[in-house]
Amino acid sequence: MSFCFFVVSASEARADGRFSNLCQRAYMTGNQTLTVYCKSSSGGESGQYLNLGRYITNNDGTLAWKSEGNYQDSCTNTFLEKDNHTIKSSCKKIDGSVVNSQLDLDKNLVVDDDGIINY
Repeated sequence: MSFCFFVVSASEARADGRFSNLCQRAYMTGNQTLTVYCKSSSGGESGQYLNLGRYITNNDGTLAWKSEGNYQDSCTNTFLEKDNHTIKSSCKKIDGSVVNSQLDLDKNLVVDDDGIINY
């Protein structure tokens, strides 16, 4: 099975292309890599690795969407909840304390007709 990642505009994504509706067998590999299998409109499945550090930042203890965010530099123990679309992590705040934070992947990730995840 080959793994790939392509970025296309949101206008090319399926109308109901919510990440959690179309992607199964998702899990975190390490602290920043999401491994996931997504359904295409033809019924096939596309396996992918997604480096979440390219899209998520730690904003004073709160996970947030941001290009080249590198949240993994200050957050640990990142995992995907059983709901298949919420990541949780322990993140450092500016004052040095550590807090638990979460982010809904359905807010920014969509799946196109080929089963490819897009941001």
